Parts: sequence; structure tokens; C-alpha cells
Amino acid sequence: LHEHLEIICDGVSLQLTGGPQLQGIALLNIPSTHGGTNMWGDSKSKFSRKKVKKDGELSSSSSLGDLIDLSSASQDIGDKMIEVIGLENCLHMGQVRTGLRSSGKRLAQCSHIVIRTKKQFPMQIDGEPWNQPPCTIEIAHKNQVPML
Repeated sequence: LHEHLEIICDGVSLQLTGGPQLQGIALLNIPSTHGGTNMWGDSKSKFSRKKVKKDGELSSSSSLGDLIDLSSASQDIGDKMIEVIGLENCLHMGQVRTGLRSSGKRLAQCSHIVIRTKKQFPMQIDGEPWNQPPCTIEIAHKNQVPML
């Protein structure tokens, strides 16, 4: 996936090569998907943050030098942020759905995302699938409606 896809979150390139190889990326703005699955997982804190490495790439790995830890970032439907989650394979998604794993791999939280694909990829929005030829997709928060 990382060879044919580039993700830029809030102007910073997302590093997809570290850790397990990913076969899927999910972008979420709500805490429930796929019939009630919380792909972001439970949060330890109520702060929404991302870590930035010195070389200008977002990272989800933990180290003493990092300023912010994504493991404590919470998902809030009203924070105007989009959660970016990596999935190793369809089994990973099933394990999160059944509770065998707590979440997908937290990659970032941001308000503006650019995705550049170099080949055709299967994509899905709200359950509607299609095959997307190489393209650039830009996602940003537009409006927010108060709800009771």
C-alpha cells in the first residue's frame, strides 16, 4: 500500500512504512462504523493530538522525544478532526469488530487530508464501493450543524 499511496495530513506527509504493512486505510469522523465498531478504539485522555517528527512526517510510534502520543488522543464527533486509521488486512478489521483487538493502527488526527494514489484502488464511502483510478483526493471539514 505504501508504495502506491501518499497521505498528507495538515500539510505533513504520513509515514506508512514503519510498523506492520497496511492493506487498508480508514478515515473516520464518527466513533462508530461497520455496525457499531469503534476502529479508533478507547482513549485514555480527552485530548486530540498528533505527533510530528523532526523530518516533517507524522508518526504514531512512541518515544521519549515525541511531543504528543496518539494513544491518548480521543475521538470526538464535534472536534472538526478526521481520524486516520491503518488496517493490516480484513482479518484485522474483523478482530476489532469482535473485540479480539482494541483498534486499528492510529496514524493521525487532522483537519485536512490529501490522498494521492498512483494506481487503481478499491474504495468505499458509507458502504458504497467502487474502483478508483489514480487520483488526488482532498478532504476537509466544511460545516457543522448543532444537534440536540
